[in-house]
Amino acid sequence: MLKRLTLIALACALLGLGLARPLRAGWGDETDPAPNPIDHVQPAPYQPKPDEPQKPVLEDKASWEKYSFNLKEADGSGNVTFADLARSGRPFVLVWWLSDCPVCHMQMPYVQQLARLGDDKSIDVKVVGINIDDQDRDCNDYIREKKLNFNTLRDPHGRSTDNHYGIRDEGTPMTYVFKSGGDFAGKLSGYTKNYPSKVLGMLGIAMPEQAASNGVSIQRADGTTQTRQFD
Repeated sequence: MLKRLTLIALACALLGLGLARPLRAGWGDETDPAPNPIDHVQPAPYQPKPDEPQKPVLEDKASWEKYSFNLKEADGSGNVTFADLARSGRPFVLVWWLSDCPVCHMQMPYVQQLARLGDDKSIDVKVVGINIDDQDRDCNDYIREKKLNFNTLRDPHGRSTDNHYGIRDEGTPMTYVFKSGGDFAGKLSGYTKNYPSKVLGMLGIAMPEQAASNGVSIQRADGTTQTRQFD
């Protein structure tokens, strides 16, 4: 009798365990745990450190269309547009030149001096040349020979920029000056005496003091060389 009761109790216990599982599952007692709220917190926007340089963010202006261009770099590294220069937040100078233009040869050392002042941070101005030679070879040979120290873009015969800048009518060298944000500041046509200071004057920037050794060498028609200081 005792043995039979023990077997009945054991069977009831096993039956109870078998029923327990579907009951719990039906009521949802074994559902996945609630997600950790920390896992769903959105990361905070990136905040630059106080000492990190912050680049200007400039919106495009309708006035840029008047001066728009898209030209390849003479070294083949890519293309540059007017909007690229305007968005940089820096004043910039565009200089059209031709490798067989005698007046360009006279002006080029002063253009280079202006570019150096921007490169060494003496002033915040970027100089960009636009060469209108027919052949890439003529442009690149001149760049190597004269060791030009500023970016040069290619626009054979001025086809892409003449409509906006009138280069064919006025000839080379031609300089257009733009303030920060691509606002037109003025232009210079032909050889310009005291070139760096006049360009900077259009931008309201004072000409930095130059050491006595920072002149430029000008090659005369007779083959002699003369060193000049900037005013």
